Amino acid sequence: MENKALFGDLLSQLLELRGWTASKLAREINVDGSYVRKWIRGERTPALKSDYVEKISGCLSNGMDEKVYMNYIESLGYKVETGILDILMEAQINSLTLNKKYNSPIKKRNNLSKVPSFVKGKEEVFKYASMILNAAYENNSCNKEIFMTFQGEKDILDGYEKTHDYFINIVSKLVTKGWNIKHLWRLKDNDARIATLVRNITELLKLEKGYEPRYFIKYGTITPPSEFIIVGSLAAILFISDETSEYISSAFFYTNRDEVEALRKHVFLMSLQTVPIINYKYDKNLYNIINGNGDIFSIDTEERFALHKINDEEILRNHNIKEIIVVQNVSDKSNLNCFKNMLNLLENCPNYEIAILDKIPLTRKIPKFMLLKENAKLIIKVGEEEASVEETITIGGFKEFFMSIWDGISPINKDRQYSIKWIKGKIG
Repeated sequence: MENKALFGDLLSQLLELRGWTASKLAREINVDGSYVRKWIRGERTPALKSDYVEKISGCLSNGMDEKVYMNYIESLGYKVETGILDILMEAQINSLTLNKKYNSPIKKRNNLSKVPSFVKGKEEVFKYASMILNAAYENNSCNKEIFMTFQGEKDILDGYEKTHDYFINIVSKLVTKGWNIKHLWRLKDNDARIATLVRNITELLKLEKGYEPRYFIKYGTITPPSEFIIVGSLAAILFISDETSEYISSAFFYTNRDEVEALRKHVFLMSLQTVPIINYKYDKNLYNIINGNGDIFSIDTEERFALHKINDEEILRNHNIKEIIVVQNVSDKSNLNCFKNMLNLLENCPNYEIAILDKIPLTRKIPKFMLLKENAKLIIKVGEEEASVEETITIGGFKEFFMSIWDGISPINKDRQYSIKWIKGKIG
């Protein structure tokens, strides 16, 4: 895959992964430290006829954590078997081909000269944050990675419906232009925060891995909160609260390359303490999901009827189950067998409840498919993307999401006798 990373950006990130400074690399390849620092800043690039890239690759490869490197390689869009030498040589050629001053002021290059260094007030903060994100959409930067944090009680863009809609829209637009967005969450039992996370996942899962919510597996307490948005090498925003412990009220804006790079490194180190909330490669064995303690909640708008295609119906009798289905075709032989299973459960299992609908509820955006095993696992499909979640706080948020949909369904559609009569009428 062709990647447009510049040599300085790539070298800086590899040094971070290795835990080395520029001085350490300089000692290892026997050059003056100023050479390495100029490479990192983009002031110079090793000549093709030199052997510096081979030396750098050899030093960094020896002792590199394989898992960390593979995750990094995948985030750049390379195959996991791609070596350090290959990506460094490609970045070297990119930098030499561009033939431009790498340290020219970003404000002038990206028309962000109107962005102040500091503003106070949520409306002003949002105004200039939006300006930067919109500039990113128009920008063809080689580094198309955005880091965002969510550490405090309120999301950066939380507070107004229009700001959330803007966030969903701009993230979608940025991903379609090749940007990758890592959203770093500090998870805790706060209904409003988890509702925002669930909403983001249900609205952005369809972006095919371009939006990646992650959560901190270890964390230090930060009060009052501070939040970051790092937009590639274009700009960085530091949001702070100077009034309460909950609301972001001010922001510092950075468009100088060195300042942006310093903050990017800081947040990159934070990201190393996070793991993805969403797993696209998961065990699809229903027995492994359903067995064990915990209630089951399911939404099925595609007539998948996953719960009713397992061989042992007795498994389902051991759980409290709430199921929402949208029915279009009952005559299919496979579907008929599933409806017979539903009928048996309705007639013999008081723990089984079902809502039978003839169309998808219009009041909420809901997934095509969702199967939730309480405190254990969530499978969710939005658009053509299907993934799983195993983080318990997020699973709890999706349970509340399901219940809000369940509670909004007409009582007649959830009535047991109505459902029994309806199914009998369909299966004859």
